[in-house]
Amino acid sequence: MFLGVDGAHKNWCCCIIDEDLANFQIEVYKDINELYTNIPNFDQLFIDIPIGLSSTSFSRIIDAEVRKFLPKNRKSSVFTPPCREALNEQNYKAANLCNKSITGKGISIQSWNLSNRILEIDFFLRTHQNLLFKIHESHPELCFFMLNNQQSLLYSKKQTDGVLERVRIILQYLKVSEIDFIDNIQVESKIKGIKIDDILDAFSLSISAFFWKKNNKRSIFQDNNDACDIPLKIAY
Repeated sequence: MFLGVDGAHKNWCCCIIDEDLANFQIEVYKDINELYTNIPNFDQLFIDIPIGLSSTSFSRIIDAEVRKFLPKNRKSSVFTPPCREALNEQNYKAANLCNKSITGKGISIQSWNLSNRILEIDFFLRTHQNLLFKIHESHPELCFFMLNNQQSLLYSKKQTDGVLERVRIILQYLKVSEIDFIDNIQVESKIKGIKIDDILDAFSLSISAFFWKKNNKRSIFQDNNDACDIPLKIAY
C-alpha cells in the first residue's frame, strides 16, 4: 500500500492506493500513531509536513531548493518551518522572537499554526527512526507539477476549475472513472468532514509515493542530518 498524508483541520487525511492503482481508500486519523497502528505494513508514505528542522546548531535550507523547482505561481506554497526551539514556545510572539534569534528570520503565522503537527511528526520519527526509509516529506504542489509533466497548473485548488484540473491529473494514473472518483471524494468529504482539496493533495502524494522507486527515488536532498540525526529529503 502507498500512502499520501495531508493535514485536514485537526486530523490527517490519508489516501491509500494499492499495487494495481485500481483501488483506493480515504481515511482520517487523529495523529500519526493512530495511522501507524491501523496501517503498519505500508510500502511508502509521503507526507506534507517538514521533516528535519533548524536549530541552534543546524540550518534547514532545503525549502529554497524546492521553490526553485516550482513554477513562479506556485513558489509561495512552500514555507520554511520554525526551528525546533521556536516550536516549543507557548505562543506565536515568543516563537517568532526565538526563531529570529536563532535563524535570523521570523516565521509566518501559517507555519506557527502547524507547530503541533510538525512536533508530532518530529517526535514520531525520532522514536521510530527505523521508518525513515519509507516515510518521506513531500509537497503536493511539487507532486502535481511533476505528475502534470512539469507543466504549471492553471487554477487554484480552491476553485472549481482547479479541482477538476487536479482530478484529471490524478485520473491519468488511477484506473477508475472520473464519475466514480468524483462521486467517491464528494461522499468521503461530507462523511469524514475533510475538504476536497485536502483529499486531492493526499492523492497527489500517494500516487507519487507509488511511482517513487520507479522514478529512481527522485528527491531533493540536504547534505547533513539535523541536530536529532533526522535526514532532510523532499521526495516527489
